[in-house]
Amino acid sequence: MLGKSGTIELGDRRFALVHGDDRRKLAYVITSGDFDYVLTGHTHTREDRRESRTRIINPGAVYRSAEPSVAILDLITEVITFLELKP
Repeated sequence: MLGKSGTIELGDRRFALVHGDDRRKLAYVITSGDFDYVLTGHTHTREDRRESRTRIINPGAVYRSAEPSVAILDLITEVITFLELKP
C-alpha cells in the first residue's frame, strides 16, 4: 500500500514505516525525532527497542524466517505482543 516507506498518524501518534533495506533512510527517520514509532523489517528479526523518544519495532517475518511471526501493538498500554505463526 505504501511501498517501501510511508507515514501514518493514529490518534496523536506518528508512525514511519520503512522497509529497512536503505540503512541511511532508516537511520534518518529514527533519529529525526519526528516519529513516535518506526516500524521496519528487512532483517526478518524481531526487535523492540527505543532510541530517545522513538520506539523501533520489527515484527519479524511471515516468509523466509526460521520462526515466522507478526506483532500486535496496543496503543493504549504500549504493550507489544509477538505472535509466532505455526505452519
